[in-house]
Amino acid sequence: MKRAVFPIVLSCCLPLFATGAQANLLTNGDFETGDLSGWSHAGDVRLAFANSAASAAGMVNAYALLGLGTTTGTSTLSQQFSVTGIPAIAVSFDWFFVYWDNSPTVNDVFLSLLATDGTAAATISMQELSTGGTPLLNGLSGHFANTYDISSFTANNATVSFQLVESGDPPLLTGTASIAGIDNVSVEPVPEPATLSLLASGGLLLAAARRRQRRRR
Repeated sequence: MKRAVFPIVLSCCLPLFATGAQANLLTNGDFETGDLSGWSHAGDVRLAFANSAASAAGMVNAYALLGLGTTTGTSTLSQQFSVTGIPAIAVSFDWFFVYWDNSPTVNDVFLSLLATDGTAAATISMQELSTGGTPLLNGLSGHFANTYDISSFTANNATVSFQLVESGDPPLLTGTASIAGIDNVSVEPVPEPATLSLLASGGLLLAAARRRQRRRR
């Protein structure tokens, strides 16, 4: 009977480890399929491939590029994902901007976390993102990461949406003309404290069982 302890503990803990393991809720978040599959997009959004400058800005191989061929209008890139049973999510991505902005008081929303009804649960503006950026030759780049509480979401799905708003032609005279690169977009579930505690306990039990097995040998 004692020999059955380790298999039983293992079988009980495996679902917890599967639940607690980080997994991207998005499809094709790194754009390595060579296209924009999994994403909805409108305006000037295209796939690009990293040259030396883009690589220095954190882009790896294929990435999404917004606003390259226009100085007016709105370009959006979004994806819906399941939030069933998930109380919080960790959102992260690499980004770069090449931009001219003659309206610094305009707070253009770049990233939105949307509920199913379109309500924005969280937003970050282009200005806010740029504030923490690393200077490039013609712009800024950086890595964004933050955790959001979505326990108030009543539907089973949410949407992460990137938006680049441009107004002005020629770009240096009015409004904003920008180019934005996005790569390695990740939305991962954050386990509840109780789940983390169970995972820790399960890990200790597994380690103890393995030590007992080694001693018997």
